[in-house]
Amino acid sequence: MLEPPARNSAGRRTYTDDDIAWLVFLTRLRTTGMPLKVVREYVRLRRLGAAGVPSMRRILVDQRAALEARMEELRSCMDLLDYKIEKYGRLERSHCRRVRPRSTSMSTRRPERDYSARSTASSRRPKPLRK
Repeated sequence: MLEPPARNSAGRRTYTDDDIAWLVFLTRLRTTGMPLKVVREYVRLRRLGAAGVPSMRRILVDQRAALEARMEELRSCMDLLDYKIEKYGRLERSHCRRVRPRSTSMSTRRPERDYSARSTASSRRPKPLRK
């Protein structure tokens, strides 16, 4: 996608400001979610010069529309998160109840002991021994 860079007298690659700007632009296209196949097509069209301009413009317009739709979806997700954050903040501030995860298993609470079956004899004093 990039033209081979120029090299200096020591054989090291040298990049111009235009090379860097082109690389940044291609990176931004990918960041918008543009598929690599479409980026390659854009690069091919650019090499055509003025003949490729209408198709390049169409690619960018289509990608902008796709990006706008994605941003709207993300805004909706952000709104949902904001709603939940505010809701849980109100619950924390009100101290009206504790938020606990719900268990789908049977209750693990021990049954309460039944102390009524205890003999009251054990609480009496022992009888004196008879001689």
